[in-house]
Amino acid sequence: MTHAFRFASAAVFIGLAALSTAAQAAPTLTPQDVARIKTEVAAAVQNYADSFNNHDAKTIGEKLYNIPSTRVDARGVTVTDNAGEIAKSYEGAIKQAVASGWDHSTFPNPTVCVLTPDTALAGGPYYRFRKDGSTLTEGAETFVFTRTKDGWRIASQIMQNNGKIVTCAD
Repeated sequence: MTHAFRFASAAVFIGLAALSTAAQAAPTLTPQDVARIKTEVAAAVQNYADSFNNHDAKTIGEKLYNIPSTRVDARGVTVTDNAGEIAKSYEGAIKQAVASGWDHSTFPNPTVCVLTPDTALAGGPYYRFRKDGSTLTEGAETFVFTRTKDGWRIASQIMQNNGKIVTCAD
């Protein structure tokens, strides 16, 4: 087991343990609360997708991510405590996507799991398309959202295989 994998596993475990503890201590949510939070988080996911499609890395870094935040992918865990670094990373990702023939992406119907009044998961497949409408790539990701004074923000982004999709039982 590589050091990066152990670190990533530990970070995810600690984060989920903290969420579990918070969920146990959280007040009971009514079905109306859950529905409202799901709508709000789905809108935050759409805002992320729209910002990416509009090449708006600045909005992604400054208004959509919590500081600090994490990203978990094949390279391991990246912790970022600077909105400018997030924006710069997205600028590079968008440029790379455009260079590969990317035109736009969709993140249709994300599953939103409400864990506490201030924590939710949102995940599902995403698709990147060329200008002619053909599929460039497919993948999946899960976001951990946290409610802040400025609204729902991405606390963590987890990249995964398209076949591994987060599900939720309300």
